[in-house]
Amino acid sequence: MAEISEAEFKELTQNSKNYDCMTEAVVPGDLSLSLYAGLYEEGHPSNRIINVNKPWDARMWWRLSGSLRESLCGYWCAAIHFESIGIGAEFNLDIPHFKFDCHHYHWSVVIPGKGIKPDDCTSPYEVIATVSYRNLCDKPGPIVGFCRLPPVQFFVA
Repeated sequence: MAEISEAEFKELTQNSKNYDCMTEAVVPGDLSLSLYAGLYEEGHPSNRIINVNKPWDARMWWRLSGSLRESLCGYWCAAIHFESIGIGAEFNLDIPHFKFDCHHYHWSVVIPGKGIKPDDCTSPYEVIATVSYRNLCDKPGPIVGFCRLPPVQFFVA
């Protein structure tokens, strides 16, 4: 996973029209999580209508800040969930858990899009990006967040 700078993270979150994210860290003021996510086609932000015959991906960026940040290490779980509106199969894009330590506080992941069956192409999807913390004992921790992205629809061209 790639680390991004504070300036890059601020630019993403300030310039996004689709930023609808909720986060929770158990110790407000001493620990906070910021999160941003989006869908991309051929490396550019998607207009939410995705051609299934072209490469697409989901991207997530998040930041952990506060005085307790340096005392944490563990694993991040990140995923993008697609729930069909009407007929269509639900699916997830996710990555294996990855370890982090106290030396990093910005993360960036790109999750390649999966192939969509032509039968599913007419269904619009609600899209939710999630990130959560797991401690070194592989137990869920008190740091979680999600972003509700705008609906998306797939088509065949």
